[in-house]
Amino acid sequence: PGGQELEAPDTSLTQVTRHKFEFLSVQPRLLNTRCLVISWFYCKTENNQTSMSVQLDASTSSSRLAVSSDRLQVRESAVRSAAPSEEPLAEWPYVLGYAIITAGRHYWEVEVSTNGGWRIGVMSESAPWKRRSHMSPGRGYWTLWKSSSCLWACTEEPTKLQRAAVPRLIGVYVDVGEGQVSFYDVDRRVHIYTFSDTFRCGVVPVFGHLDADTVLKIIPAEMSV
Repeated sequence: PGGQELEAPDTSLTQVTRHKFEFLSVQPRLLNTRCLVISWFYCKTENNQTSMSVQLDASTSSSRLAVSSDRLQVRESAVRSAAPSEEPLAEWPYVLGYAIITAGRHYWEVEVSTNGGWRIGVMSESAPWKRRSHMSPGRGYWTLWKSSSCLWACTEEPTKLQRAAVPRLIGVYVDVGEGQVSFYDVDRRVHIYTFSDTFRCGVVPVFGHLDADTVLKIIPAEMSV
């Protein structure tokens, strides 16, 4: 601030308190090129303006999945129903969030299984979700993927992320104006990965599911760390 020369910031989040977050814009030249982060979040004490109450839209769910009655949790269905004619045919069974993000900054948290496979992030509302499609930025998907033991950024050719442990709680931050989708390890308070792109239409939260060990749970905004 005020023209002062700053070193590239550490990727750890400092002074984070429960319940309250804000996002602080930082000049791109000050950032670690590996992270490609333009926005960063720090604590504040009043009026969270970015936390978003995301719920699952059961009408978009694959027949292989079961959405909880409170629309905050998804797991593999114990009983496989007949697939409707509009069944999504993407690489993975998934369900969308009940929201279309068209402007502003938005943040939500997802509790993920450490021993299963999943994919979370956002997709363009114009993405080909009703036919089989590779889930990559070029097709309108900006997601993080956890395989059996590795974490990947779903770039055109998936980028393996070197991490000591798979996060338990992931923060997802979307800045429409900056064209960014960022992921954070909330417990360890560190940045995971940021996609930078141009959103030509609204984006929708997406929750992909790989196997029976996987449970994805949205943490309500008022409970987010």
